[in-house]
Amino acid sequence: MLPIVCTVFLCGLNLNGVVAKKSLNVLMYSPATGRSHLNFMGALADILVDAGHTVHIFMPVMIPGINTNGTRKAQKIIQKSPSSFESPLPRMQLFADPFSKDASLLSSEQMNILLDCAIMFCEDFLTSKSLLEELRSVRYDIAITEHYDYCTVGLFHMLGIKSTVFVSAVSITDQQAYAFGLPTPLSYTPNLLASSVDAPRLSYYDKVSNLITYFISRFFMIPTLIQSQNELFRKYIDKDFPDLEELLRAVPVLLINSHPIIEIARPISANIFFIGGIAMPQASKIDPIFEAAIQSAHKGAVLFSLGSVTNTTLMPASLKKDILDAFARFPDYKFIMKISVAENDKQLFAAYDNVHTFAWIDQINLLNHPSVVAFITHGGQNSLMESMYAGKPMVCIPLFADQDYNTAVALNKGVAVYLDLKQINKDTLSRAIEKILTDARYMKAAKRLAEKLKCYPQNSKEIFLNLVEYVAKYPESDVRLEGAKIGFFKYFILDIFLPLFVIVVVLLVSLCILMRIALRKLKKFLKKKVE
Repeated sequence: MLPIVCTVFLCGLNLNGVVAKKSLNVLMYSPATGRSHLNFMGALADILVDAGHTVHIFMPVMIPGINTNGTRKAQKIIQKSPSSFESPLPRMQLFADPFSKDASLLSSEQMNILLDCAIMFCEDFLTSKSLLEELRSVRYDIAITEHYDYCTVGLFHMLGIKSTVFVSAVSITDQQAYAFGLPTPLSYTPNLLASSVDAPRLSYYDKVSNLITYFISRFFMIPTLIQSQNELFRKYIDKDFPDLEELLRAVPVLLINSHPIIEIARPISANIFFIGGIAMPQASKIDPIFEAAIQSAHKGAVLFSLGSVTNTTLMPASLKKDILDAFARFPDYKFIMKISVAENDKQLFAAYDNVHTFAWIDQINLLNHPSVVAFITHGGQNSLMESMYAGKPMVCIPLFADQDYNTAVALNKGVAVYLDLKQINKDTLSRAIEKILTDARYMKAAKRLAEKLKCYPQNSKEIFLNLVEYVAKYPESDVRLEGAKIGFFKYFILDIFLPLFVIVVVLLVSLCILMRIALRKLKKFLKKKVE
């Protein structure tokens, strides 16, 4: 009887079997980098508040002008604008020129912007007395953050927060794989931010590109970031401040905003959990302004959206014209476009009877409307998940970041057609739309995938809440792959091959020397014999 009583007591249960949960003080790090990331973190905050916890969100403003914090229920928002500098992040191509698709996020120019942003904001945090005083004024039980850099784990350690949970609004990044020691077979595991749409069936060129981006990330980007932010903490906080990489490796879990049945399979460990769909609101009745457009469609409506990050006012005029001309070839369908229409473009759009434009769309409810039959999308993570859960086939036009990877996910499930941004004209877009509308296999696959997602035996909200409460109580990492601790040489067992290589080289060199000596002696012997 005693063991049973002890078990009940230790697990926090009362005799009625009800969990006696402690209300937690939670600090969430949610930088303003884009609406989708803010909405994801905000949804997690609201779930925690509904469960009886207190949530404060620390929100550095890395992209000015985003008019949301993502949450409706968090008790406090600690917003931090740069003290004495302009954020370099808006200079990135995905914000400044999203339709060029000429530079990878892992190009030297783009990486330098990311590094500058991480270092400048981290230094700003550590030198802001008012910010640190405000953060120290509350005793937080646990911190939740996306893994952007290494500053957050140092900040949490400095604040005395014992427990940390990592979350990701996108799939597993190379940086996260490195931190958690996940194996990354380069023959079929693409870099999330520089993927091929053919993944996991990579061509020779794709594999070479994958290898290059892997080495750039592992041996330049990550070490530079760690070293730079270590120096900041040892300059401003304590010259003996713990190594940030070691602090990060102690984080026990990583929660991914994706679903296990749609991900491109890769090796993971028991401390990686999928919580895809957790931030997705329930579908409800659509706004009347959209209803009117949908009801007038003879065969159905097609939704067009390039996401919340893409500034559609930067879309080239020729691309707009090609898109509209392609839509005009399907008069029995209505096209609902999320696009910002400039004053000088209003006459152009007005000439197309089957096109309805909106600066904002009710995407969840529109995708779940029975009259919406397809989705033309950039392939952002939230759009991908929402379309898959709604059972709608897609035409994917990836622009940047993880969107090529997400397109590969959709292609692997047979629910999408891919169209390269650089190859779009009215003919190529028309063919893609016709294929998705007339080939019944795409709708059939989309409906089946939606059923599987909804029937999958997993509750993302319960997983999230249970893990946060568990890690708050038990902050230590029980599941840690050895690959997270060992260096490059040991990871690739070069510590075995290098000595063997040296031995073989020494033996070969020794053999060559002995052969030369033997040949010399033989020549001398033969010369004497001839004489």
